[in-house]
Amino acid sequence: MITVVISNKKGGVGKTTTAYNLAAGLRKRGKSVLAIDLDPQCSLTKFCGVNKNGPTSFGVITKEVNINSAILKLEFFDLIPGSASLATADQTLPESVNRLMRIREALSELKTDYDYCIMDNAPAIGVVTVNAYMATDYVIIPAEANELSTDGIANVYESILDVKKYVNPHIQIAGILLTRYKPNTVLNREYSDIFNELAKGMGTKVFKTPIRENVNLSELPSIHVPIFDYKPGSTGAEDYNAFIDEFIKGVEK
Repeated sequence: MITVVISNKKGGVGKTTTAYNLAAGLRKRGKSVLAIDLDPQCSLTKFCGVNKNGPTSFGVITKEVNINSAILKLEFFDLIPGSASLATADQTLPESVNRLMRIREALSELKTDYDYCIMDNAPAIGVVTVNAYMATDYVIIPAEANELSTDGIANVYESILDVKKYVNPHIQIAGILLTRYKPNTVLNREYSDIFNELAKGMGTKVFKTPIRENVNLSELPSIHVPIFDYKPGSTGAEDYNAFIDEFIKGVEK
């Protein structure tokens, strides 16, 4: 199973939109996919139109529930819903040796042999996000063309370096994904160059296809349908399809 974390310390950069459409797009390509909502705002859960009454990712992390009992079989991919209680994880999880290994341990108990596990994270580097880094193969960093996104990328990179050095030597940054991209603006073109330089310094890349600003993508949380099914002819569907093809080519070597 290939594990993927969607992460940026800056909020509002399209993390959940990317996690949602990546999971759905992989499923459309015949892959079996489990998505895990690790954000206390539960945005991925809301995208899926799921009621959170039942086992959640917080229960999995605290070991109150087995991971297999928390999985919901949905139309577009399988999901472990999020919980607002994830915001308390830094205080709730006991100070123990395996405090940061809860997600890795849980994934090892999966009964279903998934091809991919996609984890959507909060815009913070707390105990839950570090748990996800401990368990993942790849990190995708969505980023909007502004200085705050640049700072968010740098914070993610620093955390990944620590995890790679001490605990998970296999973690890699799959790439930086430009989101809400406006190709005709000078600012966006300038930040494309900035992000490419930043990516070189991090030993990664900027994905070739940016996700252009598209109103259809902003409608997904209330539609509960991936962009490929909602508006298959939109620029949003075109861009995410191209990104997913590039991502698969990079990780399925």
